[in-house]
Amino acid sequence: KQIYELINLTFPIAEKNLRIQINQLKDKELIDFITDDKLGNAHYYFMTRDGHNSIGGYYPYPKVPQYNLFHHLMVTNALINVLTLFNEHPHLLYVQSERRQVFEVKDCDPSKKGKIYNVSDFLFCFEAKSELKINWYFEIELTMKTKNRYTNNILPKYLALLQRDKNARLIYV
Repeated sequence: KQIYELINLTFPIAEKNLRIQINQLKDKELIDFITDDKLGNAHYYFMTRDGHNSIGGYYPYPKVPQYNLFHHLMVTNALINVLTLFNEHPHLLYVQSERRQVFEVKDCDPSKKGKIYNVSDFLFCFEAKSELKINWYFEIELTMKTKNRYTNNILPKYLALLQRDKNARLIYV
């Protein structure tokens, strides 16, 4: 369902044709799927290592596709919802995933490789008429964190980000 919704935001395709394409990718072992009984026994597709290599993926291949499956599903749902609202917005420049944000930081400074980065789940970058870039950061949380974690880790990180860039926005769900 998510694949269908995401693709149809920019490229109309019938669900039947999408299923054919997915089956062909599965037969070529470029994608695979997992099921999770807690999530309705549906298929959750992910790119295999061969699939990742076939597109010249420059991000590291995720070692465990099942890791944080529910979080990935909720982030993708939020991304689809926001894209549905802003996909045709004339000032939307680009959307960056969490992985892309980390890659951008590490790519720009080789000394930062191997460090852990706290970045948003995804961001939308808009360009104002004055050519000013405005980032909207989206953070999707599924569980409550401890008070200590909020006060010492999460909130200071985002407050510092918002203080550095007065035009940035944080949507914390």
